[in-house]
Amino acid sequence: MDIIDFYSQEKFTFEDAVIPLGGAYDGHYFYIIDNYTKTIFKLKNNNIIKKIKLESKPTNIEIFENKIYITSTNPNRIYILDTDLNIINFINHSVTSPLIIKNDNKIYIPMIENVENGNFKSNILFLKPENNTYILNYANIKHPIDIINKDGVEYILNYYEGNIYKNLLTKQEFLIHINEYTTNIEVYKDKLLINSLNSGLYFYDIEKNEKEKILDVPIRDFAISPNQEYIYAISHIDNKLYIIKNKKIYQEIEVGSYPIDIEAPDNNIILILTTADQNLVTLRRFE
Repeated sequence: MDIIDFYSQEKFTFEDAVIPLGGAYDGHYFYIIDNYTKTIFKLKNNNIIKKIKLESKPTNIEIFENKIYITSTNPNRIYILDTDLNIINFINHSVTSPLIIKNDNKIYIPMIENVENGNFKSNILFLKPENNTYILNYANIKHPIDIINKDGVEYILNYYEGNIYKNLLTKQEFLIHINEYTTNIEVYKDKLLINSLNSGLYFYDIEKNEKEKILDVPIRDFAISPNQEYIYAISHIDNKLYIIKNKKIYQEIEVGSYPIDIEAPDNNIILILTTADQNLVTLRRFE
């Protein structure tokens, strides 16, 4: 695993992990998960401070309120650890679920692979592991993939169908169909922003219950500048970054082969990960 300071461009490579599927940084230490050896490493620079081995294979990691959340498979389990790698708790579940969503001061684990051979494997849509609660699946929603909170209301997105649902106390209300293969839902100013892997980027107006396509090209991922001035969207089809302002394309930039992930850590820097050419692209807006 390569660990890169995107301000200074300094890099060090950690070689002890066989299949490193993720990492997290708490401002002092790096935490690396190795899916092959089931090991969690705690690093200071490139030195191992501590490591532990889990019973199941870790697939994702996130730090939230000084706790480490890890999803894993075989068995399907969510671990909660302190920053010294002591296991606080773990939660078993019946659904493969590698995603961790941090939203509105909560952690959500979507039960994305909740259907098999047409049958539901779980009646849970999302786990909330910090207090071991959950959102039940009242509307038979298949493959939940993301959730967002706006004005105290949770909105749920599912993957294959590309529908948005409003989560209520004892039901989920269907709102609108966006398009198939949707992966992310975020709040942008007074609207929701959603991407589709096969059709584009959309605004959803909650009050009018209307969608609007603002980019007509398949979008793999997007990010919003912290000041909400720009939307940054990457396409895995034409290998471009689209910078959008006021619903219009402000700039197009070729970024390399098959971009899959984008982040906007501050208002001046954009980070894009490309897989085919194995690059981390760093764009500085004002250079």
